[in-house]
Amino acid sequence: MESIDEADNFLDPVLRRSHTTSSPSDNDNDWELRKVVIEKTLGIVEHVHTAYSSIQGDRDHVDPLTIPKNQKTVDVLIDLVVIEGVYPCLSPGVGTPMERRLKSALKGGLVTTPLAEEQDNRADKNQLLDTIVSRMYPIAVSHLGLAPNIQERAYVDLIAAAGQLAFAPECDDNKGYFTDVFKALIIR
Repeated sequence: MESIDEADNFLDPVLRRSHTTSSPSDNDNDWELRKVVIEKTLGIVEHVHTAYSSIQGDRDHVDPLTIPKNQKTVDVLIDLVVIEGVYPCLSPGVGTPMERRLKSALKGGLVTTPLAEEQDNRADKNQLLDTIVSRMYPIAVSHLGLAPNIQERAYVDLIAAAGQLAFAPECDDNKGYFTDVFKALIIR
């Protein structure tokens, strides 16, 4: 599947780095790098989801996620979004503690340094959460493609992110939309 190959090519430096170092360098804390990596990862997740959805149920194709390498690639993509995108952007106390999270397929990571809790940075963090939830929520509830993978690896993290966007006092943009998303995720 071409989209899995694209994901592997994107993730190769991430996986190589995660096996060779345990602490990020000073450059890894760069906010712009984090945003670019997460947005690129989300694009690849959407591409893999679309490609996988289009062949699901086709008896002429082998399910690409039955191949362990492909499954690991998808797991790493989802973990990268959650660990490097969602967790650093959640307010303190929101979400499942990292030590209680499902074991990550991503060892080490690309930009794992927690983000400083500066008020002016809160808007940027909420904007990244907005992007993540807006792009992953439709996949998670679609019942096709990568929906089961996102439900297994990132569902509670999407709930936490949507909850923050719906109920945090500093989140005024799209509050109604995220309240609906939060309710839909909880009811599901």
